[in-house]
Amino acid sequence: MIRHELVTLAQTTQQFAAKMFYKLASKAEDGWTGWDDAECRAFIEAKLQARVVRLLEGDTSQAIDVANLAMFLWHQSEGG
Repeated sequence: MIRHELVTLAQTTQQFAAKMFYKLASKAEDGWTGWDDAECRAFIEAKLQARVVRLLEGDTSQAIDVANLAMFLWHQSEGG
């Protein structure tokens, strides 16, 4: 039973991460850069808050953006 859970978690995580990367790559090609600049932290936090509200209101299309913005903050604080 736990094996099935782990397999499903791995597959779901990989699918979600692929969608995250696709969105990030698309935005980078459009010129959106600077996510790893500490001076952008307040901007990223504001974007994250707004998207979390929209996600919690039922706009599930915001999930990838929420994850990407959270990853930016994680990278700035402990991942980078």
